[in-house]
Amino acid sequence: MIDPSVLLSIFAIMVLVFYVPAIINPKLFRKEMTKIAKDHTFLKGMAVVAFIFAILFFSVFKKIESSWMTLFTILGWLAVIKGTFLVWFPETGLKIVKKLLNSNTAAMTMGITGFLFAIFLKIIADFYI
Repeated sequence: MIDPSVLLSIFAIMVLVFYVPAIINPKLFRKEMTKIAKDHTFLKGMAVVAFIFAILFFSVFKKIESSWMTLFTILGWLAVIKGTFLVWFPETGLKIVKKLLNSNTAAMTMGITGFLFAIFLKIIADFYI
């Protein structure tokens, strides 16, 4: 079995790696994300990664109860939904990326939100699990 705090810490680091560039250089982040969203092969690869994370999250905890461990179940289902969405609706994914990243301010807001989410995950991993 995978240690829950290690899995959550790894996921937090991946979120940081993905969103910190949006804070540092939002213009380049917008350009690169739009380019990535146009590549259907890359999106399907991201779907596979999402499914792998779903399996890992479900292997740690798959019930819903009143504890912080339920976070793994929620993240697992979100990963399944994201993976399915990327496989079946890549064009819609491109439209969503363009809407979300319509300005540098929007990209920076997305980066700050991702950064805060990663910090939240790391705090949960270190102190509550």
